[in-house]
Amino acid sequence: FTLERIEVLRGPIVLTKTTTTIGGIINVVRNDIPVRLPSRFTFQSGVFGETSNNGLLGAFAGELPFYNFVLRGEASRRKADDLKTPIGTLQNSNLETNNFSGSLSYVFKNGYLGASFREFQSDYGIPGGFVGAHPKGVDISMLKQQLKFKTEYVLNAKLIKDVQFSFNSDRYNHKEFEASGLIGAEFGIKDYNGDLFVNHNKLGLLENGTWGVSADYRDFNIGGYVFTSPTKAIKLSAYFYESIKLNKTSIEFSGRYNYDNLKPNTLNPNSSIGLITERTFNTVSLSVSAIQDISEDLHIGASLSRSSRVPTIEELYSEGPHLAAYSY
Repeated sequence: FTLERIEVLRGPIVLTKTTTTIGGIINVVRNDIPVRLPSRFTFQSGVFGETSNNGLLGAFAGELPFYNFVLRGEASRRKADDLKTPIGTLQNSNLETNNFSGSLSYVFKNGYLGASFREFQSDYGIPGGFVGAHPKGVDISMLKQQLKFKTEYVLNAKLIKDVQFSFNSDRYNHKEFEASGLIGAEFGIKDYNGDLFVNHNKLGLLENGTWGVSADYRDFNIGGYVFTSPTKAIKLSAYFYESIKLNKTSIEFSGRYNYDNLKPNTLNPNSSIGLITERTFNTVSLSVSAIQDISEDLHIGASLSRSSRVPTIEELYSEGPHLAAYSY
């Protein structure tokens, strides 16, 4: 409700974010950390209502500049009852969500440096009463806390346009309560991610491009009736994206290398799905696309890509169904 915009990225540039080019990705831009200095205090608020579940949402966000600093705050709350349908009320479909963030950014002539904290808390129900589900449904309680640091320095040198670095620390806790009040499953996930990339100016035939590296560490801990081994995962990546403009022809190409290591806390050679052991993956993704302008209103293009996707922790090590979500 308080985000600034949503971007849909497609084509070779997707490899600067992920290893899979098929379908593209959705990038939600919140600007939790302000990148520019507003001229005065700004504030926005809004209310959103729903009749199908008697839902109501209220939100506000504001930015306060002082000297070269910007203080930003945001909060929202949503509450809704069970959903009303043409054949009756869908029991245990209610929800309650609270979301807030605060950040401080220092803006200088050639860039910015800032940090933010965000907490997202949500309690909601998953309906039951049909084949494969808990008879009375499941209640979910989830909490996500994110600490983010980000900086950008604009060089405007002959080769290097700017350098950007970000670091995120995420803590996620998720509990699933059965109708009796007992906890049927609990997730505790810690994730640490760092990303460093450089945007360059025109270099020969190459227009603006990006070179970068990233690292991610995930501690995936789980308990209850979910049947997935607690696992630690490390991911290291290197990537590039370039574009060329030749008269009426535009060419884009990119590449990404990923190293993934997934190590279960307990090795099990005799599990119901076979050997549960440490796995390592080295993957390479490549993509190239070209667009030819036939006329002002007509363009023809082609793309070729090789995508890679490493199995998730759940896909590798799950030994049974996740009953609350009706998935395996």
